This record gives sequence, C-alpha cells and structure tokens, in this order.
Amino acid sequence: MPYRFVKITNYYRSFLNEYYDRNSFIKEKSYNEQHQHLMSQLFGWSDFFVNHLSKVNVEAFEIVANASPLQNTWKNEFGVKSIGFDFLFDQIKYLQPTVLFFQDSLFCPTWLLKKIRAEISSVKLIVGWCCSPYTIKHETNFNEYDLMFVCSPGFYQEFKNKGFNVYQVYHGFEDSILSKLKINNQTKQNDFTFIGSLIPGDGFHEERAKLLKNIYNANIKLNANVSYQLDSPITYLQKSIGYMSAKLLNNIGLNNIVESITPLRKISQLQSFPKWLSFPIKMKNSFSTSIYGKEMFEMISKSKICFNNHGEVAGNFACNIRLFETTGMGSVLLTDHKNNMQDLFEIDNEVVTYKNNGECVDKVKWLLDNPTETEKIAKNGQAKTLKTHQLKDRILNIHEIISSHLKSK
Repeated sequence: MPYRFVKITNYYRSFLNEYYDRNSFIKEKSYNEQHQHLMSQLFGWSDFFVNHLSKVNVEAFEIVANASPLQNTWKNEFGVKSIGFDFLFDQIKYLQPTVLFFQDSLFCPTWLLKKIRAEISSVKLIVGWCCSPYTIKHETNFNEYDLMFVCSPGFYQEFKNKGFNVYQVYHGFEDSILSKLKINNQTKQNDFTFIGSLIPGDGFHEERAKLLKNIYNANIKLNANVSYQLDSPITYLQKSIGYMSAKLLNNIGLNNIVESITPLRKISQLQSFPKWLSFPIKMKNSFSTSIYGKEMFEMISKSKICFNNHGEVAGNFACNIRLFETTGMGSVLLTDHKNNMQDLFEIDNEVVTYKNNGECVDKVKWLLDNPTETEKIAKNGQAKTLKTHQLKDRILNIHEIISSHLKSK
C-alpha cells in the first residue's frame, strides 16, 4: 500500500567533518543540491531506502539530522527559527510522514517521540533500528517505537524477551555501488586490509584490538584505515575519576548535580568502569586515517583480503554490515566465526573464518600463500552476496512488514 516514509539518521561526525572540509563549496548550494551531493558519497545507507521504496510507490525522504550545513539550509529555505530537536520536530511536521523510521534509534529523546505521536496526526507508525550497544536508559526510548528492527538473531531474542515488537533483518549490500564506482578487481593493490573503528567500552572493540596487535606482532603487513578513540593516560585517568565521582554522587542522592554537569552526565551513562585501548607507538603510527563511502568501497575492491571482527555486542551472531560490503565488492572476507555464519555463507568456500588469535594469523598466511584459492573464494563470496544478500531485498522485506502493520491500523 502507498504511504509516506521519512527516515532519520545521523552520520559519523568524523565523516561529516572530512566531507565538509573537502567540499566547503557545497554549503552555498540549495538544500536539494546539497542533499544529492551528500547522498552521492555512498555513506552508510545513503539514499538507498528512498530509491528502492520509490519503486513500490512509497514516497520516501532521507533526513541526515546532524549534517548541520544541510539542515541549516533547510531552515533558511523554509524560514524555520527553531533549533535542536524542536527543529527536527518542525521538519518532520512539514513532511507529514505516515511512517517515521529512526535509523539511529538511540539519539532521539523520549519527549520528542511522545510529542510526534501526540501532535503530528499523519504519523501512524514510529519505527526504530538497533544494531549497536545500548543502555537501560535507551530502553525507555524503545518503548515509544511501534516496531523495532534489529540486525541479528541475538538482538532479536534480547528485544523479544524485553517485550518489544521486534523483527530481525540482516544488513545487505547495495549492488548499484558497483556501477557507480570505477572498479578493477583484476588489480588488487593491497594484500590485507582493515577498515573500521577501535572504540573502548562495553560491547565495543576490546577483542578487535587484541587481534590487530597479534597480527602486527606476527609481522603481517596490514593496510589499516582506522577511526579510533584512544585515550591518553591522563584522559583515561580523568574519565575514571569522573565515573567514580558520578557513581558516588548518584549513590548519595545527588544525581541532580550529575545531570547538571555535562561531562559527569555522559560518563555516568557507561554501564561499567571506563575501558582503555592502547597500542604500541609504531603500530599506531602505521594506521592511516579512516575512510568512508566511495573511498572505502574502492579500498575494499583493491584488497585481496579484508579483516573483520564484530564488536562484543554481537555476541555469538554474525551481523555487521562489513560482511556484505566486503563480499559484495569482491574481496575475501576474513571474519570471526559465529554460530549463524553457515546460514549466511559457506565457510572456506565463500568466506574464511577464525576462532582465535592464532587461527586468525594462520588463515591470513594461508590465503596470502594460496592466491588462486583466495581469488576463488572472493568470487564465490561476491556471487553469494549478489544473489542472496542484496540491500534492496532487505528494504522490501521491511516495507512488507510496515505495510502489514499499516493495514491493521
């Protein structure tokens, strides 16, 4: 059934900073020109939802809530004076969606979700997505969503047990990327590549950091493009003191002080004591800066093997988007073994998995020593993804679920 769909997301701040540094001229363009240019960078889900939903008669819009120059241009063109979440409310109200889809379901405050439901009569469904670490406080928000979509069987079971109306949909690969980029898979310039984040904290990348150190210590050359949050000893000490101070104040009933001091409020939201990731100086200096979108896809396509390791939040289930980006671009995926991996790919024929540090190093060496087999696995993995794991099929699945709920409204 036809309906109006508005998807709201936030992009990584590091990507937006780099994008606007490179493309400062874009700020002078119209909102539509700016939006189109930003979508052409192929970051995240880009405008893929809009494109695929339009083919099934759904009028769809994409809002990048934290792209400040883009959002400020919208304000100027429509004469809106509000700021922050009040502005986002006005923007949503103007678009009059039937379905509101928050890709970043963690950032929207509960009061805004309640206000949307109470004051924008066109909205029939508020939908959320979660595929990252979340806290007990976020669960208050989840209660405001009519539907929650999650990316793995593990998240699905968690959310089901908590009583949320949840559906599981894996990430997928957008095949139109292949025609939008100049890809030459015959020339693989890099043997072994890692593109990703290193974030300390519960549910994030402690295990990933250990594996990367092990690879480095094994003298395996790794082309690493890393977005990292590695605290200095002083910063880590400050965080630790802040965390203990916030806990103490909350325990003696002075949580109003914690809430009034922004650094304390933020640190108090951690589920446990702050974590610290550290790397040898030589290794850290070998990291290249993070890359995203078009640049990232081109790098994957130039690499024989791409390393992947899930954040701890994934538990025993393979689910991150890199599974499908790597195979879709025609590189061998070397990833941590998970219980459901066989449901997604044929192990050692379409992807390669490891169960521990030692096996990870052994598998890299074997792949590098056997180029014919490596090329075969890459081709098989790409064929599987293009046949079975296309993003458009995931989006149409979400569309069918939404449509069935709208019919019952």
